[in-house]
Amino acid sequence: MMTLRLSRRRLVPWSFAVAAVIGSCNLHNPGLTLPPDELTHPNALALAPGVAPGFLYVANTNFDLGYNSASVHSYNLASIDRELERRRCKSVPNWPVSDGGTQLVPDNTRPASALDGGTLDAGEVAEAGAADDAGASADAGSLDAGTAAGDADLIELPADFDTGELSTPQATICDSVNDPEHGDCCFDTTEERNLIREDSFPIDSYGVGIGVSPDGRRIYVPVSSRNQLTYLDVENGKLSCAGQTGLCRRGPRLDGFDEVPDDKFPGTLTAMAVGRLEDIVVDGTTPPSDASTATYIATSHEFGGFALFIDRNGSVDPVLESVTHKLPDRPRSVVPDPRKHLLYVASAQVTAVARLGVRMDPDADVSASGAVREPGPRELLYQSTPLLVSGVSQPSDSRDLTLDPRDPNKFYAMIRGTQESIGFFQIDPTAQGTGMRLFDTVRVGAGPSKIKFISIGARAFLLVSCYDSKTVYIVDPDTRKLVSVVRSLSGPYEMTFDESRMLLHIADFRASVLRVVDLSGLVDVSKPPPRVIATIGKPRFKGVK
Repeated sequence: MMTLRLSRRRLVPWSFAVAAVIGSCNLHNPGLTLPPDELTHPNALALAPGVAPGFLYVANTNFDLGYNSASVHSYNLASIDRELERRRCKSVPNWPVSDGGTQLVPDNTRPASALDGGTLDAGEVAEAGAADDAGASADAGSLDAGTAAGDADLIELPADFDTGELSTPQATICDSVNDPEHGDCCFDTTEERNLIREDSFPIDSYGVGIGVSPDGRRIYVPVSSRNQLTYLDVENGKLSCAGQTGLCRRGPRLDGFDEVPDDKFPGTLTAMAVGRLEDIVVDGTTPPSDASTATYIATSHEFGGFALFIDRNGSVDPVLESVTHKLPDRPRSVVPDPRKHLLYVASAQVTAVARLGVRMDPDADVSASGAVREPGPRELLYQSTPLLVSGVSQPSDSRDLTLDPRDPNKFYAMIRGTQESIGFFQIDPTAQGTGMRLFDTVRVGAGPSKIKFISIGARAFLLVSCYDSKTVYIVDPDTRKLVSVVRSLSGPYEMTFDESRMLLHIADFRASVLRVVDLSGLVDVSKPPPRVIATIGKPRFKGVK
């Protein structure tokens, strides 16, 4: 049995990594090989670029270490949509057509009277606490007695709120391997004839995100177990790793297994953003000639680190160009704003949002002493003044935010803890653009994890996955009212929206499946309210065979 020497600080965010080693005295045991079709605690999703995306990419974490690796999957979205139509998954028998006003709800549907999505029993609380180490659940503070009560003087439901509008026309779908009622809409990815999965490739466990290059030719997964930015090439949904057939570990990483941050790579990865380099080069500086085609990969790290990689055409690996160690600890999301050429970094423990950009060195070829530098421009991370959060009584955890593409000064952020809500923020002009002032809130379910802004035609919506209440809340950002709640979930985390098909895909981390939600009812009153219409994969819960 090997001896571990770990600091107490390292145990807090990644205690599951310790358990992984302690639970296996035989370090040469190869373990169980992950079946290529099996989903295992997915926590990140990305769509192929394009108006009508062709593929959905999924990062599986192998969180419970049931196998000797994790994986990346690709799914054909056209095939999914075709199978949904063929199996009539979108249809609801005898659904009454609305008169153009409030959506009608059949009498036999389950009422949605509890806005917190229900309560957790002791076993679920323990499971939720364990899952937080993977960034997929709430902190203990969000499960205390204050959660249910909230701040009545701060957060109020609309006066005309009707709980009947939140009903779901289906019961929980595919929560067992054999679901006789909804079997046609349960996609078993391990079937011999898989109709929707395009490809899969094994990678190391504990990926914390997934991103796609703007040209759609590469997929990036930051892997926290190796402090590595793993990447795969993709063509028509087929995944490859430089000709390798085994575990893909291609990509820059911190040498060895030393997790102490240094100038080369700042330790444990927590989140990532991917985009065109020209979108984050700050105004007033000169971008390189290939900025429109080069891809940036920005990664945040557990103890205040931040790294910038550049992936240029023909490069073997993305190149680590710049590192900073001056951000707050426990960053949980990196959000790009191409309009201001900045990256926003939200943390799980501070009342400010960090802002960074790339500042180009106009004298890249000659140093101050006159010595010749390496040819070509140099990319440097530039840290702007952080946005200070104001107007919230307990803003201790706002780990995810999203921008309003219609207004460069408007933000929507999660407020966790006792308030459990969406915060509507405006950049405060009286503070020289360095403050985010809260002007409204809407209550959501327990354990809000991810927030996303989507558009359907001319309508805008905010989606919030609430891990502990097993729901996704849908809010109108203009009226600032709750529109609907998606139930029939087990542990929703990351979401991605295919606007061309009106389908929301949700990584159900706790059940190790993907959920497909039809959102067409948000804009078409003849359609049912948003609901789970299909499940991809076999639901599999830890400790349940």
